[in-house]
Amino acid sequence: MGFNDAQKEAITARNKSLVVSASAGSGKTTVLVERIIRLVCDEGVELERLVVVTFTNAAAAGIKARLRNALKERLAKDPENRHIRKQLLNLNSANISTVHSFCGKMIKKYNYLLSENIPVNFKLLNETDEYLLLKDCLDEILDEYYESDNEAFENFMESYSPGRSDADLSAMILNIYKDFCCVPFYSERIREMKESLSGETDFFKTPFAAF
Repeated sequence: MGFNDAQKEAITARNKSLVVSASAGSGKTTVLVERIIRLVCDEGVELERLVVVTFTNAAAAGIKARLRNALKERLAKDPENRHIRKQLLNLNSANISTVHSFCGKMIKKYNYLLSENIPVNFKLLNETDEYLLLKDCLDEILDEYYESDNEAFENFMESYSPGRSDADLSAMILNIYKDFCCVPFYSERIREMKESLSGETDFFKTPFAAF
């Protein structure tokens, strides 16, 4: 494909830090793959010296698939090129993965250098296990409040969980927690919000009530 001037600069720039900011579908992955291919095929860089991290397994698999096709095309044009053939063979073991997978790999490989005692057989928490752990913690907290005879909690339950089950309330709390986790320093933000609601403030005059 043809690249515009900005894309060409992102592909060919060397020995400097780059930030490529572009909207979805604008060709960022294509530019990244082309940059890697030129480094590997034209400049003799070994794939094992590159670290390519993304946020999803699907994205990482997509990058590997594009690199494989591009390397095969280059090899078809230059069948005797042992360097390209070697990179194609080593593609599956290349450091192209999610951030979590790469960090997990580093922790396992260099575990003996860490000051913290992290078991070598640790595993990454998936979304299902994470949800179940959070749900168990929330159930314990709610159970403690149910047994505490706390008037504020009773008012809270009447307002947000008027039915026979607190399942909807639990889902709401977990969704709010998940949203907060996307906010930098979210625990500090929660503290500020709690302080803004303390004292003699009329809740119905606050931005929360307006929202």
